[in-house]
Amino acid sequence: DVLCWPDTAAGSVAVQPCPDYVNGFKPWENASRRCMDDGGWYFDTVHNRTWTDFRFCTTKQYNDALTRAEFIKSHMGTIKLMY
Repeated sequence: DVLCWPDTAAGSVAVQPCPDYVNGFKPWENASRRCMDDGGWYFDTVHNRTWTDFRFCTTKQYNDALTRAEFIKSHMGTIKLMY
């Protein structure tokens, strides 16, 4: 994930601004992540990973796993520079 998330109460949704270091993201919008009743983050079984809702961060539509992977790959150079 491209964000660090704070401790969040079970059964609630964490919300924070979209990251401004991702090209094309709108930092005035918010991303969200659901903490399930068991205290773990929502897990997307289709993609076998936890899931963050970035739909308001961008105007682009990402409807399949391949497109998401290409989007992340296009930003890896920037992310690597951060670390």
